[in-house]
Amino acid sequence: MKKFPPEPKSFVGGVAVLAAAILAVSGCGGGETAVTAEVAVTVTQTQAGTSTVEKEAYKQSINDLTARANQINSDCRGLIDKLNAGQAKKEDLVNTAEQDRLAYQDMVARLTAMKVPPEFQQAHLMLISGFGKWAATFEAYRDGYRNSDNAALARAGDLDNQAIIEVNQSVNLISQVQ
Repeated sequence: MKKFPPEPKSFVGGVAVLAAAILAVSGCGGGETAVTAEVAVTVTQTQAGTSTVEKEAYKQSINDLTARANQINSDCRGLIDKLNAGQAKKEDLVNTAEQDRLAYQDMVARLTAMKVPPEFQQAHLMLISGFGKWAATFEAYRDGYRNSDNAALARAGDLDNQAIIEVNQSVNLISQVQ
């Protein structure tokens, strides 16, 4: 069986840094709702398996989506900090959480529609689950801040922690495939 060359260091390093950044993020995110990366990935099987080009295209698509997720989460964390410091309004956080919920729903739809190389199936399902939990996180943040509902805010924190774990595990699995 032919061995493929090792992954380019820039991608593997980016995933490792991104995974660490995802673990460090807690809470919801803000900003634009548009996902900037949409790459159609076509899988063709040969006797040797999925081509290196197809694997790299898939990995780049996932890297782009996780980078967007990290930005959303970081932006919201900053907005929560501003709210706690009296520099933002609850309605700002409610609106941002709704925008972010919609962004995550869009990303889940994109992940679900992707053609996934067989080597990434398990990690991809975990990634969809994690992004779905982030969509639920933002819904809980939206409702919690809108209704001053501490139980919803606590649920948001729990969902966020679960999403972080699932996405980090899936990113680690994806980065290991050569």
